Amino acid sequence: MRIAAPVRKTVQSAVSRALSRTQNISGQVLECRSLFAVDASCIVNRTRVNRALFHCSSVRNFPAIETYPPPPKGTEVDSVQNIYEEHPEEQDDAALASLHSDKTIYKHATGKGHIENFYSGKTVLMIGASGFVGKCVLDKLLRDVPDLKAMYVMVRAKKDKDPMTRFKTEIASSRALEKLRTQAGDWDAYMEKKVKAVGGDISTDGLGLSPEDHALVTENVDIVINCAASINFTERVDVIMNTNTKGPMRILDITSKCKKPVVYIHMSTAYVGSWNPSGTRVMEELQKTNIDPEVLLKKLETMTNDEIVKQTPEWIGTHQNTYTFSKALGEMMLHRHRGNTAVGIVRPSIIVNSFHDPEPGWIENLSGAAAVALFSNLGRCPVVEGQLDTTLDLIPVDFVTNCTIAAAWDVANLPENDRFRIYHSTSSCLNPTTPGKCAKGLVDFQKKFPSRKAMFRPTMRLVQSYWHYKVVLSAKLFEWGWKAFLKGKHAKMKIVTQLVKAYYTSELLRGFFLYFASNEWFYDASNVLKLDEKLMDVDKKVFPINPTRFSWDPYWEEMNSGLLQFVLKEDILERRQKYIQTQKYKEEVMAKRKQAQLEGKPLS
Repeated sequence: MRIAAPVRKTVQSAVSRALSRTQNISGQVLECRSLFAVDASCIVNRTRVNRALFHCSSVRNFPAIETYPPPPKGTEVDSVQNIYEEHPEEQDDAALASLHSDKTIYKHATGKGHIENFYSGKTVLMIGASGFVGKCVLDKLLRDVPDLKAMYVMVRAKKDKDPMTRFKTEIASSRALEKLRTQAGDWDAYMEKKVKAVGGDISTDGLGLSPEDHALVTENVDIVINCAASINFTERVDVIMNTNTKGPMRILDITSKCKKPVVYIHMSTAYVGSWNPSGTRVMEELQKTNIDPEVLLKKLETMTNDEIVKQTPEWIGTHQNTYTFSKALGEMMLHRHRGNTAVGIVRPSIIVNSFHDPEPGWIENLSGAAAVALFSNLGRCPVVEGQLDTTLDLIPVDFVTNCTIAAAWDVANLPENDRFRIYHSTSSCLNPTTPGKCAKGLVDFQKKFPSRKAMFRPTMRLVQSYWHYKVVLSAKLFEWGWKAFLKGKHAKMKIVTQLVKAYYTSELLRGFFLYFASNEWFYDASNVLKLDEKLMDVDKKVFPINPTRFSWDPYWEEMNSGLLQFVLKEDILERRQKYIQTQKYKEEVMAKRKQAQLEGKPLS
């Protein structure tokens, strides 16, 4: 593919500026050769160059980062951003459809890849399938590995529901499995053939498995994927460690009793590395804690609740909360006691709406950035405190899903004496964004598609100091209250409740968002990039794990659209289509008027 001369000159000048910047970074040189490569197999556009400059301007004092590896020879990268950057006139419903088509990556790849061949004929034990990531992993494996032998799904049994009934009502009925239900045809027959629900709980010794289910698991399971965890950030240490530290060990104990060699994939969090100072590069290795996990577990056996609460700050040290602390301890225990079991640990950062699978923008629960975006759309969070230009590490849930699935294949093929790997499913070193860009994407969406369920006019401001936050919040609440005061008595009574909700929502979200919007860590993703290089083109097409292969700019609209569609149950797709048609009509009218002016004809 021949690149036009003006584009070549633009890229060359940008490369020169970027390379000159790297010479002043405390002796550290950012490796940008693959980032700026102008290759016939790679479409170069302004967005990629701008992203490169962002890397150079935001890099800190850590070793060089390998980013944007060049695509394999003979493949064509047709990036999502190209649809908008190179063909702005095609932003209609067809362009929206192509945004998430399989053309985006390795469009000519066909056949079976390493991952599908690895899972074919195998039995998977899925733990934590009722969660956000768990549902996506369940759907992806059943839908894209048709020759998977069986899927055992562990669910907590209830008095009024057996495991299979609970699975069908709470998991199988999820919107995440909509494509699978369509593909399966006879849904009940498919479930009967492929899925077996077993009653269990990772917070109980022996996983709470019945003798029959224990025998079923130990005789047949080849792969265990654990997405279960307690995510209560304020939970007492002994309670949360029972799930997040001892839970993985209970699963490991079951894998050691299996008749077949088992691959065990454990879901952790990238923020086990948040004990490091802001700006640190966090490697894919075990993180430090102030106390050994086994020593702490023995201490907890003889301590009262009050003593535990008193000692907690000393134990967790610079960890942000008991959640990340307990997750770090769980990783250490897995590494120490893994024996001959192949273990892979996946560390996602802040997980947000899906990019492509199970469908664009899909989300089920609210946490982190998604909660801030949703309540902003509802007019209940008009301002957030945070730094505009820090690196905000977000990752779409389908990239976490694919990394989890691919990691099992990778660790299974490692040397027998080295079957332990940690994978950072993150974006900070590969495709970074900032709170400022996230807020701008949210505001741009709100202008076009304000929620019909909003209490007040949706708005969002990101301010960088606490006093500024208080001033903006107070001014906004006063503005809303004054407008209601002018409307009458009924509006006054109603507005009081809404203003209180808006205030407390803003304060609650500030408490969460401030820490992540004011600090930054750069999560090294070398193992993810190495894994990506091992995969075949068809693997990269079906199970993309490299976050460099999507652009944030069009994603913001998909993210916010998903919040309105899947959480607030608004018909946002129809509104988006009407908006695109209206914009297209306006452009046509303006083009006709411009042509009429050129020809000297009267304007109609």
